[in-house]
Amino acid sequence: MNILVVHCRYRISGGEDRVVAGDIRLLREMGHRVIPYMMSNSILDGMGTAARIKSVAGYLYPSRQRRELMRIAEQNSADVIWVHNTLWIGGTAPYEAGRLCNIPVIQTVHNFRFLCPNGICYRKGRICRDCMGSFPCGLHNSVLHGCYRHSRLLSAVIALNIKKLRRELTQNVKLVCVSEHQRRMLLEHIRGLNPRMVYIKRNGYGKEGPSSPYGERKNRFIYAGRLTESKGIRELLEAWKEICGKMGETAPELLICGAGELSEYTEGYIRDNGLDKVRYAGELPGREILELMGDSKALIYPTRWYEGEPVAITEAYSCKTPVIGTDIGGVSEMISDGLTGRLLSYDDMISDIVDAVTGWEDGFSYEADGISGFSERFSKESSIKAIKAIFEQ
Repeated sequence: MNILVVHCRYRISGGEDRVVAGDIRLLREMGHRVIPYMMSNSILDGMGTAARIKSVAGYLYPSRQRRELMRIAEQNSADVIWVHNTLWIGGTAPYEAGRLCNIPVIQTVHNFRFLCPNGICYRKGRICRDCMGSFPCGLHNSVLHGCYRHSRLLSAVIALNIKKLRRELTQNVKLVCVSEHQRRMLLEHIRGLNPRMVYIKRNGYGKEGPSSPYGERKNRFIYAGRLTESKGIRELLEAWKEICGKMGETAPELLICGAGELSEYTEGYIRDNGLDKVRYAGELPGREILELMGDSKALIYPTRWYEGEPVAITEAYSCKTPVIGTDIGGVSEMISDGLTGRLLSYDDMISDIVDAVTGWEDGFSYEADGISGFSERFSKESSIKAIKAIFEQ
């Protein structure tokens, strides 16, 4: 098949960009011809006010992008248009192009943008569902709170686009969710969505990562991801401060890998509290992160929002590394408590992190086979099976 893949890269590269690259490789391995149509939000950085206004108008009414995608699809005899992210460049253009060219459209759902203008169902330190079911598509709630980038104007633009997106989704678009939780939420809150058009394909980790024998691993826990409020970075640092107070010199190291809006806060907190057991490594190459994961006691992922299916967790499993994560949304489906790691209470996260880490040696019995067996659902073979099922429909 000829597959036109549409994706707009983020300013700060994250798990979603890695999933797109992995899916393209996988589709090619399966013998399909992939035509990547890649955009980047970084082009917005150098724009002046007039150009930004024009880009917003183009997001809501993407006639130029639609014509370009129709041209590329026709020139390459595309059988399918597979869409990932279209914010801020693209909008509804891929769906309109597919409809006008009579080409099926597949949309991988990486976050909750179809339900929440901010995409993460999170506001003021808590899960937020205020926009779900309200008319039109959360417009008044998101604008009232300025949920997207603290801007009421941008929040209104996103909410208006969500209304258009939902209309497209109920027509000839197949949705590919990454978790059961995500699928349930979409079916519950998008009126007219056909359950037979909503599939699940988990984020496969591709191949086995590096893994040291567990008994020989460093006395270290690792965090890998964006440094944002919703990822639980503040709670993680506060917990490690308490862990260091309780365990002293025997406390394990916490290695933080990533970047984001709380990068300076993270460095300042470590410095101001004298946390010599916490090391901030910043952004690192993917292969280096895998090697660190494969030589750590566990990945710790204290997210504060639902998540889709974090790539960091699948990568940890590829290295046969346990995961400590929050008991909500997609993360709760990815951890078998006591077998592949530990689940943290959303409402008592700091205390649970402290208990899990200080009692790790006595409270968790490591079984590499158990992790491998559970994580088969994230394997390349599982992804291939899911893709075949989608295409067969």
